[in-house]
Amino acid sequence: MEYNSLFYDDVKIEISRFYEKGEIIECHAMFHVQSIGESYIKQLNKLHSAFDKFLELESATTLTPVFKRYFLSDIYNQIDFLKNKLNSYPKSAVSIIEQPPLDGSKIALWVWLKSDIEILEMPDESISFGVKDDYYHYFTVEVVECEGNSEEQTYKILDKYEEDLQQLKCSIEHNCIRTGFFVSDIDTNYHGVVIGRKRKFNEINLTEKTHYIASTGISGRHKNPKSSVLFDAYAIDGIKTEQITYLYARDYLNPTYEYGVTFERGVNIDFGSRNQVFISGTASIDNKGRVMYEGDIVKQTERMLINVSKLLEEADTGFENVSQLIVYLRDISDYNVVNSIIENQFPDIPKVIVHAAVCRPTWLVEIECIAMK
Repeated sequence: MEYNSLFYDDVKIEISRFYEKGEIIECHAMFHVQSIGESYIKQLNKLHSAFDKFLELESATTLTPVFKRYFLSDIYNQIDFLKNKLNSYPKSAVSIIEQPPLDGSKIALWVWLKSDIEILEMPDESISFGVKDDYYHYFTVEVVECEGNSEEQTYKILDKYEEDLQQLKCSIEHNCIRTGFFVSDIDTNYHGVVIGRKRKFNEINLTEKTHYIASTGISGRHKNPKSSVLFDAYAIDGIKTEQITYLYARDYLNPTYEYGVTFERGVNIDFGSRNQVFISGTASIDNKGRVMYEGDIVKQTERMLINVSKLLEEADTGFENVSQLIVYLRDISDYNVVNSIIENQFPDIPKVIVHAAVCRPTWLVEIECIAMK
């Protein structure tokens, strides 16, 4: 993995590039506005000015943005300005979530780019964005339901997602690689997400005897106050079962079904010439499912990173292969401590730290990441 960073128009851009046979095939970039205290509109314009410059610098490659996630501090007052701005850009999957960046800015951006791809025409009312290289990659973003409680909304979202994948001759069971459930008022609504997901998974043969899906369930908010759950997902068509390996690190973590939830700790995709690893939201937990170091943000952060390192190790990778990471903090006052730990250990990896409560109140911090080797 090659890392570097640059500054443009008061925006820091952290970049990772992965090369194969001397050619760049994938890139991740995190954009951080440095002009804290300026209005949202000024920060938004600076961020996109830097994004334009970044694309200009990458124009010598064949890299194309396939997925963007915007982290907003106040989605209700900010999303319309952002969506107007996005109208001038080519289509890609765009995920917009209220998870305030904890560096004090009002907006941050993660961009995932792939090379030598063909953009696909997607069926109406189906997957948000699709691209083709040696495989078909399908991105689903910003799916919500506004009727019913969090259990009913989660079930309906997954039911619709399964229907959408079936239009493409795919399924959650065989093709979905990664999901994200962003839950408003997570301390109240997460239990419903767990039940709704389990209901649908049981119907489609996702059980403790088969497998689940790598996932993060974390606090996050959509503009519509009736929406308790916002859903993103990534699926691959053309992948075979033997190319997918789920990660457990059982000496350090336990299977999630042991405490009633239904996701995999991580997944390793073997593309033949390279492997890509998706690590689910991971916190300070032991191999009995117990929260470790309650109330101690430093020790929780350290244990969280150990758990991730063991999952990566199981996939024959390490933090030196990580292309991006997202850190979620429950308490904004812990930012300086956690940021210092993360920056000291991983100064070069594209990263963002946001305000988002974890699914158990006693978990103070959680992390997810993507790696490639």
